[in-house]
Amino acid sequence: MTLEQVLSLETASENLRRFSADAAAFSEMEPRLTEQYPEQWIAVWDGEVVAHDPDFETVLSCLVEEGLQPGQTVVRFVTAAETLLIL
Repeated sequence: MTLEQVLSLETASENLRRFSADAAAFSEMEPRLTEQYPEQWIAVWDGEVVAHDPDFETVLSCLVEEGLQPGQTVVRFVTAAETLLIL
């Protein structure tokens, strides 16, 4: 394995750890976020809300403008309505 491959694996591992921490932070904050930003898409990066809007594309645009990668940012829709999932 080359040094470049090792560094790439380390970067991927760090990104995964950060994303997992952000997902946990989102879950912990979700009741407050649902109250504060009802019916909106919320983006969390580094444990903080970095964008929110009812329109998903607007949230993605905000992330790009901030220099964040949407694919590495936790983005979820919050709603107080109960959702029925049929599997």
